[in-house]
Amino acid sequence: MALLCQQARDKGGFDKLSPEDFVSSKKKLDDFVHGMQVDKVAQLASAMKKDPNDVDLKNLAKAFLQQHPHAGDELRQPLEKALKAEQSYKSSFQQVKAEEQADLLKPPPNTISLAQQKVEAPQLSVPGSSPTTETSNPSEELECEDDDTEHYSPT
Repeated sequence: MALLCQQARDKGGFDKLSPEDFVSSKKKLDDFVHGMQVDKVAQLASAMKKDPNDVDLKNLAKAFLQQHPHAGDELRQPLEKALKAEQSYKSSFQQVKAEEQADLLKPPPNTISLAQQKVEAPQLSVPGSSPTTETSNPSEELECEDDDTEHYSPT
């Protein structure tokens, strides 16, 4: 509209504009808008390459591609390449992360698992007695050093 106003002012009024003036104004406007779109798409693609994990940038690129399904290659290709680069970066990152997790699950080399170790029970000793390997029978009576004490027996 501003271009038509400029042309009308230059020619002395809107009534003096020809149909060619309307067509040329529309073409100039379309060229201007297209140039702005190309610049903004290039900025968006560049920002996506710098920060491939930015969800807002990815959503903006996807929304632009959905809203402009018939856009030219100079608008679509930079965004599609940036989205594909982000996806390949993400898949390679996931692959590396999966490999790291698998490495964490593997035991380090030259280690013995608990199942392979022979664990022996510790020998318990009573003070004043010598350690023996024989097990004592709990039903045997223990002798006391004091002979004058009576043994208690439940009756």
